[in-house]
Amino acid sequence: MKGSSLFWLMGITTMLGLFSSCALFRHQPTSHISVKAVSWKLVKQYAEPEAGLVGHKITIIDPSDGRVVAEKLTDNLGYANFDVPAGRYTVKGIGGEAQNIDVSPGQTVGFKLIVH
Repeated sequence: MKGSSLFWLMGITTMLGLFSSCALFRHQPTSHISVKAVSWKLVKQYAEPEAGLVGHKITIIDPSDGRVVAEKLTDNLGYANFDVPAGRYTVKGIGGEAQNIDVSPGQTVGFKLIVH
């Protein structure tokens, strides 16, 4: 009985070691998308390139299947910040042109979404 228990324990220990070193089970760093929605009208009329839009809906979409990954309203400065896994995304805002971005593990991608 002792021999089979020891064999079983060694087998479990070996399997745990293999699984813990497998890349599939490693934690990938979170990536970030930071979007600033700005009004083209305000930029053009008042020369305010940093005029952020408050309460503007920003949507992050997985382009491979069209699934909505996240949605947020911009804050009081016009920003919407998202934590996402690394990958390719489409960013959309009402009145703005959709933009495709690639985000690497641990990377922060920031850009302006100009709303016409």
